[in-house]
Amino acid sequence: MANTLDHPARIAALDLLRGIAIVGTLASNIWVFMNPLGAWGLFTAADSMEFAERALWALANGKFLSLLAILFGVGIEIQYQSSKRRMQSWYTRYLWRTAVLFMEGLIHYLLIFEWDVLMGYALVSVHVAYLVTLSTKAIRRWFTGFAAVSTAIVAFVTVGSLRGDGGLAVTGADTGTFMHGTWWDQVVDRVQYFALFRMETIVLIPFASAMFLGGILLMRSGFFTATDKAAVRRRWIWTEVCLPIGAAITFRNLFAGTEFALIDRYIAAPLIAVGIAALTVNLVQRGKAGRGIVGRGMSNVGRTALSSYIFQNVVASALCYGWGLGLAVRWNGAMPWSAVLLWALISVLFMVLSTLWLKRFRQGPAEFAMRRIAQAPFRHRRPAEAGR
Repeated sequence: MANTLDHPARIAALDLLRGIAIVGTLASNIWVFMNPLGAWGLFTAADSMEFAERALWALANGKFLSLLAILFGVGIEIQYQSSKRRMQSWYTRYLWRTAVLFMEGLIHYLLIFEWDVLMGYALVSVHVAYLVTLSTKAIRRWFTGFAAVSTAIVAFVTVGSLRGDGGLAVTGADTGTFMHGTWWDQVVDRVQYFALFRMETIVLIPFASAMFLGGILLMRSGFFTATDKAAVRRRWIWTEVCLPIGAAITFRNLFAGTEFALIDRYIAAPLIAVGIAALTVNLVQRGKAGRGIVGRGMSNVGRTALSSYIFQNVVASALCYGWGLGLAVRWNGAMPWSAVLLWALISVLFMVLSTLWLKRFRQGPAEFAMRRIAQAPFRHRRPAEAGR
């Protein structure tokens, strides 16, 4: 998200893809916000969804998380190449940036949203920032290894769920906190059940590592920038292969029960994410995407990706939870279409807000704050030789 701030020339397709990823992430999270049980709904009511709700949720489940992770890897590659051109030290600077991102994620988790991804991305960045300095061939090996570990974890958990011993029991928790509790009650829950809410990080670290490295490899291959006929043809092949396979797995799992949710989230989702990326890049290069009102708004969300990610969750919390307008309870009778409507309204809101903001400022407020803090320890140092 904030990883492309130092790149001198913006790549239009990347801005649009980041916007799609951020809006798509909200499409996944909106089902948490609109569940009267809030975050507890994923543990206690996953099997009670009506078919239409499960189908709509499956459209977004993991797909845009995968796309966001791939783009985060692209951002690391862009920053690494930028540091080499400027002959700046790389790893020390990026470790500090990673620490800042982790603290932002921790604050976001504690104060706003249980399923924050920034903390996990920060942890993954620690080793990926070193791996990006290796040869492309070495990165491919690490990508294969992390992908294998992630797939093994998904298989292990799925088999456990099918045997009936992979479920999670939530005991002693007030699952009504999101309906009638205060904002502070939710903060206390996030502290008390930190391990439970952060458990997905165990799966996320090898998975996100593979996605980050995949993004680096795609960037180095010219996937996002090449305009020659061979590159365009390869991207169409990626689209025609990845999208149907990923969609078929998602469709099959829709009728297979929640035991197969991780297969959809961590196996099908990356395929669909790569297919979306390939399709979007080709359409942008042909001038058929990113130029209309919606396209420009989505690109502006992408340019303020970190800010939009954080503040859209703030808005959704205030609208849905009991300490705010309580729409999760008030609109529950109109589910799942009330969730779709709210997602659309918040998405349009941030397209408008990001567009207005960028007319006066170069970056979003969270991006600006992160950049200032991340650069503070190095502001008065002279550029060091690359690799020092």
